[in-house]
Amino acid sequence: MRFHKSQSGFTFLELLISLTILTIVSGSVFFLFRENQQRYEAEQDYVAAVQNARVSLDVISRYLRQAGNNPQSATFTPLSYSNGTLTIRSDLTGSNAAQNPLDSTGDPDKQLTAAYEQITVRYDSSGKRILLNVGYGEDTLAENINKLQLDFYDGTGAVTTDLSQVSKVAITLEATSSGTDPQTKKSNSVTFSTSVYLRYKTHTPFS
Repeated sequence: MRFHKSQSGFTFLELLISLTILTIVSGSVFFLFRENQQRYEAEQDYVAAVQNARVSLDVISRYLRQAGNNPQSATFTPLSYSNGTLTIRSDLTGSNAAQNPLDSTGDPDKQLTAAYEQITVRYDSSGKRILLNVGYGEDTLAENINKLQLDFYDGTGAVTTDLSQVSKVAITLEATSSGTDPQTKKSNSVTFSTSVYLRYKTHTPFS
């Protein structure tokens, strides 16, 4: 009796079909992985934009609150605003530093030559960034800023252009993500607004 040996294995056509299916499945898995990665990166960009806006608002608000501090009755204008640059003045400390304004110490001395006594906040519309100078040169406070709007109000709540009468400053800031959303193909943006009441106008010392 003669036995026929069974031959097993894939034919070329079966192998080709298997490779095609494997390629399709691998491509789908890679596409899903890449899509999830892009979504994650977009979410991280948005979180960074939110943090960017919040930190910027907090810093500007903090410096605005100290505007007009003047225990020695010096002559100066607490606020000025021109061409996107806000200048905040206050007599906070002495001016004993001959070289470095950061070394200034002592009580307010009726001079505004120490660090943090003349602060500028400048919006660079071309670079979409906020620049901060606390007395030793400009540094970037925030990038990817689409808008920084300041509105000034007097003690009655009316809009004013006389900055010597300002009691409240309304700040509106719009920040955008550095990348684009994978679905909309656009940058995500976030807008925050806050109002800052100037202490020297709204508080009476030792009352």
